[in-house]
Amino acid sequence: MCGLSKRRSKTTQAVSVVQAMATSVEFIASEITKYDRNHTLRLALRTKQHTSIVAEIDLFLAELSPIGDMRFNGIGHAWQEVKVDVARSILRKVLEYDLAYGTREIEADDATRISNAYLELFTPDARYFTNGKFRGEGVGWSGMGQVAHATCETGVVVVDSNSISILWCHDED
Repeated sequence: MCGLSKRRSKTTQAVSVVQAMATSVEFIASEITKYDRNHTLRLALRTKQHTSIVAEIDLFLAELSPIGDMRFNGIGHAWQEVKVDVARSILRKVLEYDLAYGTREIEADDATRISNAYLELFTPDARYFTNGKFRGEGVGWSGMGQVAHATCETGVVVVDSNSISILWCHDED
């Protein structure tokens, strides 16, 4: 098989994988929506147009369709790469608690289940990025760059060999 044919085959496989993941993403989004939790969940095929993964994340966010008045943008080198267990903890917390007031939005077991379902979609080579750091159980977080231009916002961007995705919660004060 020639090089071009191998690349087409890999691209076709990646598209199939991402299409299969999209059904799971739709289910996860519907689970979050049941709780009226303000969030954005998107998944796309990686373009790999940039040598920098941060540049690829920023391009992905810039190309997201606006949600109402909310537009997404990258934050360049302010992205913080985290390990999967930290990403899992961030997602659980941002799903469970309102970011502006710290009130519970989703029961802990449900937030954990949703977080796990989302992270299980990605291959073992996945990398995880966020703009936030947490200091306590549900409250006490700080953001290091606005991605969605909400008063309070954070979440996780995941990049694996085939796909790029964002699960982001945003609240207003």
